[in-house]
Amino acid sequence: MKQFGIILLSSLLFLVGSSSMAYEEGVHKIAKDHKVYYKYEKAEKGKPTIVLLNGLIYAIKNWDEYFDILAKQGFGVLQIAYSTQPESLATLEGVEPYYQKIIATTQGPKQIGITTQDLVDEVMSVIDDLDIDKFHLLSLSYSSVVGSELAVQQRDRIITNIFASPAVLASHRYNAWGKARHAWYESVGPAGDYYYDLELQSSMYTLVAAGGYHFDDVDFDTFFYGVFQMGRSAKYFDLKDYTDKDLPPTHLFLASREDGSLLEDQLRFWELMKDNPARGSFTMFEGGEHALPGVVPKAAAEMTAK
Repeated sequence: MKQFGIILLSSLLFLVGSSSMAYEEGVHKIAKDHKVYYKYEKAEKGKPTIVLLNGLIYAIKNWDEYFDILAKQGFGVLQIAYSTQPESLATLEGVEPYYQKIIATTQGPKQIGITTQDLVDEVMSVIDDLDIDKFHLLSLSYSSVVGSELAVQQRDRIITNIFASPAVLASHRYNAWGKARHAWYESVGPAGDYYYDLELQSSMYTLVAAGGYHFDDVDFDTFFYGVFQMGRSAKYFDLKDYTDKDLPPTHLFLASREDGSLLEDQLRFWELMKDNPARGSFTMFEGGEHALPGVVPKAAAEMTAK
């Protein structure tokens, strides 16, 4: 397998069919009043399953036409909406008291909220419920936070670990000014937690509002606090901390039109992986943008076929 490749978007898009697969849709109960929505196409005999960990603010229906490529080749496909994402928010029983509890944890410096481990547990709960043993893991954007932990904790069950447009650091740490603010937050103790949350709430609110994301069954404020909780779970995340871990075979998909500072960090992460025997192939999607919704599934299918 080559260590580097360049794929043109135009060479792959014609492979996307116009018809959509009839995916199984389910709601998996994690605990009382806590359910997670998923879409699943079971693998044909002898074919592996690919588990997609979704990005921060995306609805998983965005990937349907692209994942058809995989399903039509016989691959299993599992897409999961975290409990903080629109599809799962719309299916929660008693969603108001559940999220009132979460909202209450955002007031002041000693919040508990949703952790990365909570999201890891949600993912594995669905995988185990569907009796999926070994699988390929594709972590999109924000989900490198969850996927990197899964890669360590489920080392023996993950066939290949793919980071697609990964978030290497929490967003406020990409540039020098952001890193300086983060250092200040850490230096002033509990007050730093409070001011960090104020900044994060502002940035998450802007992200959701300015992005024009509208979901008929979900209250805007509930969705905003869900996104905020996911953002805060990555407060101390640094993907570069995983470069010396015992990982499954790990591959990297990047977009050439990625935000400059993020792309620099992604490439820096990959350079730090050079001595890790888990480091596999690196593919740059020429002309691609963040999250690579048009081409990652096809590339992932090609990877699993090898």
